[in-house]
Amino acid sequence: MHLEGPIVGVCEERGCWIALGSDQEFQSIRFKVDDGVIVFPLSIKGRMAAVEGVVSVQELSVKAQIEAGE
Repeated sequence: MHLEGPIVGVCEERGCWIALGSDQEFQSIRFKVDDGVIVFPLSIKGRMAAVEGVVSVQELSVKAQIEAGE
């Protein structure tokens, strides 16, 4: 899959993911990399990005999301 969009979020702890915004309000998609493989700097938030990769879905309970700090 290939997507382009504004970077609307960046992992503040390890820089291990970015979130791209959509043309639909309140929609985004998160791109996660293995810790330490790529470190996304916080300064890229607001810039445009093009990403390519394989999409997988991970469903988390509300409790798991709270524990993960999401």
